[in-house]
Amino acid sequence: MRTIAFLLAFTLLPLYAADPTPGEPSAATSTLSPALVERLGTETPPVRPLGPSTRLWKASLAALALATAADLATSLGKRELNPTLRSANGRFGARGVAIKSLVTGSSLAGQWFLVRRSPQAASYAAVANFGMAGVFTAAALHNSGNQAAPRLSCYPGEMRLSLTALVLLSALLPAQTTRTVTDAEVARVHQSALLIDTHNDVTSETVKGLDITKSRPSGHTDLARLRKGNVGAVFFAAYVAAGFTRTNQSAHRALEMIDTIRHDIVERHPADFALATTAAEIERARGAGKIAALIGIEGGHAIEDSPRLLRQFFHLGVRYMTLTHSNTNTWAGSSGDEAGKTKGLTPLGRDIVREMNRLGMIVDISHVSDQTFYDVLATSTAPPFASHSSCRALSNIPRNMTDDMIRALAKKGGVIQINFGCEFISQRSADTSPWTGKAPRGSKMIPATLAEVVAHIDHVKQIAGIDALGIGSDYDGVECTPTALEDNSRFPNLTRALLERGYTAAEIHKIYGGNLLRLMRQVESVAAKTEKAAGR
Repeated sequence: MRTIAFLLAFTLLPLYAADPTPGEPSAATSTLSPALVERLGTETPPVRPLGPSTRLWKASLAALALATAADLATSLGKRELNPTLRSANGRFGARGVAIKSLVTGSSLAGQWFLVRRSPQAASYAAVANFGMAGVFTAAALHNSGNQAAPRLSCYPGEMRLSLTALVLLSALLPAQTTRTVTDAEVARVHQSALLIDTHNDVTSETVKGLDITKSRPSGHTDLARLRKGNVGAVFFAAYVAAGFTRTNQSAHRALEMIDTIRHDIVERHPADFALATTAAEIERARGAGKIAALIGIEGGHAIEDSPRLLRQFFHLGVRYMTLTHSNTNTWAGSSGDEAGKTKGLTPLGRDIVREMNRLGMIVDISHVSDQTFYDVLATSTAPPFASHSSCRALSNIPRNMTDDMIRALAKKGGVIQINFGCEFISQRSADTSPWTGKAPRGSKMIPATLAEVVAHIDHVKQIAGIDALGIGSDYDGVECTPTALEDNSRFPNLTRALLERGYTAAEIHKIYGGNLLRLMRQVESVAAKTEKAAGR
């Protein structure tokens, strides 16, 4: 009976921990209109009843710690209560306690390493811990004189068997972090996703005359590649280089960049692109088989310190503004220059953030200094986002976000949109890149990999949750992109990698667009409530 009980525990716990409950609506698809869901053929993916598997793992650690402590206490401190154990201890008791402690400690160290690399391993680690907690609890009960308890600690063979089970389960954990995925599954999940890329710089070429519908051998973006990658919406960057501040032409350049999105991309190709300014308009464009084109100003100096210009840009369709670029402006510090790294928002900067909230424009904290980031969180009543940033813990460059920043952003309802630039993704790339200034003269930069992109997604999911994730590729704005993610056509490779890693279709849909649609709706809601409160 004891053997059957343990087998049932090891069989049912992973099902309860890892398997979702069928028939419940998905948070990932709840942001989509019913008509769009029907058109895309999006399934209603199940949801997990327990939340993140790491919670279960942490609970199992506590259970195992208590059971181990009880086993040690009864083995070493209360032997007089159990004559059978007292006689057995002469042969193997002390050695058994030492072995159990050593194996348990090694297993927990291995679990910590594996769970940090892949949160999906947490469910399987929890199974091992709960199972061994049961073994040690039974041992403690028997040691303390409970004759009805299983005599697990009194027989070397049974103790070795229980320890072997723990070692084997721990050894199996790495195998659970990947799974086999078919081409059909990849196609189904990818085609049903509404993929929204929040930062694309192809506008720096279209403003010079590039026709986005013509295939080209260079760069990362054209219509054919967008279609092949099933990209459903793009925030095209109205990028204003810092040099325009020296000739007082920042606003002039912003107008040119807005025009290339509205005219060169949308008006010239109405069968393929539709201008969108709201979450609902993104969905309508998708329903019509078009790519939604949105506008984001990159560089807050574009407004030339004038909230009046900010309002005019909003009326032209701008729906986010990156508060700084690599240059600190008069009202916000940038991560891109030494002077700005210690500066935050000025009173004017706080007024600009509040006006963006009132209008319904997303506050973008990519490029800003850490102090500016925290000032934005303290000022904004709507969730901000990072339109194209990654994790500083994995690639230590100022443009990436620290773990504390990512957690704080998620707590505010914000989203970090992962940047695909090699230096953002790989420390090896950052250390060998001329852009960072770390590379020796004449050295060749080591490119990032698809696996490293997934590592950033894993990291954010682990520390801040799945709702904090999105995609902001920075295609055509970076020199180097990861292998297997070289351009827009390669997005299905990311879908495959995430599925192999254990991500569900619901989670992938959130990362690709669901989280961004939710954020946009929150920003729109804050603007509507602000206007209503003002009686407008």
